[in-house]
Amino acid sequence: MTKSRLLSFAICLTISSMVLAGRCVAAERSDKPASAAPPAWIKPAFEGGRTEIEFYDPEKQAQEFAGWTIYDFQLHHRFLYEYKVRPVKNTYAVTIVPQFTEIEMPMRHRIRLPMKFDTPRVWDSSLAKHELEHVAIGAHPRVRKLTEHMLKKIQRVQRIVDTPSQLTEEWFEKAISEEIAPRRDAIDALITANNRQLDLLTGHGVRRLKDHDAFFSQMYLKENLDEMRFPYLSETLDLLEQFDYQSARWDLSSVRSDK
Repeated sequence: MTKSRLLSFAICLTISSMVLAGRCVAAERSDKPASAAPPAWIKPAFEGGRTEIEFYDPEKQAQEFAGWTIYDFQLHHRFLYEYKVRPVKNTYAVTIVPQFTEIEMPMRHRIRLPMKFDTPRVWDSSLAKHELEHVAIGAHPRVRKLTEHMLKKIQRVQRIVDTPSQLTEEWFEKAISEEIAPRRDAIDALITANNRQLDLLTGHGVRRLKDHDAFFSQMYLKENLDEMRFPYLSETLDLLEQFDYQSARWDLSSVRSDK
């Protein structure tokens, strides 16, 4: 039998990672946001309030590192699906064919800095610039394209059931979600690995990143995915070769002149 249904739901993964320390942390929402506009090259990451900056009192909230960035990665999707059922001995083999019609990936960042940086020239400080580099990793234009591509690569889902009566809407939702989850986790692990690489190269912001253009232009391309041991590299090779994907990058001309 073949049927089509429309499901709309969200799978949300909220990961609060202190990228400077490479571990999860709990943070309080407090302190007033900065009014200074971010540099032009990173402004798209701030649109719609997707990136916020807060200031804290080091005497009240001691931190391992002075500055840190938290990211919140969510994945929402909508899809149609068809399925076929065939008897196999005493069970039934189910083949599901999903078709994703809508994929949204809100990526939010929150930067925290000591109160002394709460000035109109906050973004002139090397510490704040380093935190913007962390934002640029998670908000990189290729992340969304990579995520969309990986979900659309889920073209068939195979399952075995004891009886066709198990095939409820919730069952199909769970089966497709189980295929999405490891891909979603792989994207998160890739973002985390690139954040750690940034801290390794800069000593957690103590040293300046030598070549912004080289660092960010290679990000999420084949060499980067291979270096970070991305488990779905073979599924993404066709995307990585596309001109539109390779062209999706930050305009770092102003950063280069600033350095």
